[in-house]
Amino acid sequence: MDQPNKVFSVAQHGEIRLGDAVVDDFDLEPQAPMVRKIALGPDQLGEGQNVELAIVPDKTFVPAGLAALQSTDTRQLGVRVFRAFVQPKQ
Repeated sequence: MDQPNKVFSVAQHGEIRLGDAVVDDFDLEPQAPMVRKIALGPDQLGEGQNVELAIVPDKTFVPAGLAALQSTDTRQLGVRVFRAFVQPKQ
């Protein structure tokens, strides 16, 4: 993941949540890509067919609200995620 724009002068703090439980937290510096590997046990994943993980940053922004970005994008954005997957331990 990363924050490709220098919209914040300090790092974003974020949490990775599995349901209501925080399973990881991080500080993401602007323009500094990061890879997170999180060990999750079977007891955390449960018996269901689906598991929902959420990445929750403490700061978000709307590109259209920042003149320097010259954007018409009105979405509220946090961090950019390139790929997320779950891989069983071998």
